[in-house]
Amino acid sequence: MDVLIVEDDALHRAYLNEAVRAALPECDKVLEAANGRTGEKLARENRAAHIVMDLQMNERNGIEAARTIWKERPDTRILFWSNYSDEAYVRGVSRIVPEGAAYGYVLKSASDDRLRLALRSIFIEAQCVIDREVRGLQEKSLGKAHGFTDSE
Repeated sequence: MDVLIVEDDALHRAYLNEAVRAALPECDKVLEAANGRTGEKLARENRAAHIVMDLQMNERNGIEAARTIWKERPDTRILFWSNYSDEAYVRGVSRIVPEGAAYGYVLKSASDDRLRLALRSIFIEAQCVIDREVRGLQEKSLGKAHGFTDSE
């Protein structure tokens, strides 16, 4: 198994590299990209099936990069790792997830254990993992996407 990390902050990339190796001993190679555009390129060239993606980056944000990657390979498993729990980001992710995709949304403030559990759950078990702080916003967003108002 190979994992692609798409994160613009070098310290966060190094932290994720360590977290991936600790959580996924079956990981053979960790690839790194410093922005969404390079992430798309590496995903395409290496047929990356497991990606950890920051949302807010220069040269193509994580939502745009994930949309492109999922158009080409809808079975790609993506863990969105972000500082942001606001509705705009959650809604942006919810709009692009392919039917049946295994993905996750974990905040950068999550514990090491929580991040490792999310990595294993998404990449090994093909489960969806959404941080508790984000889950309510996601449900609200999905409700709006299906035509329900907040009061419904």
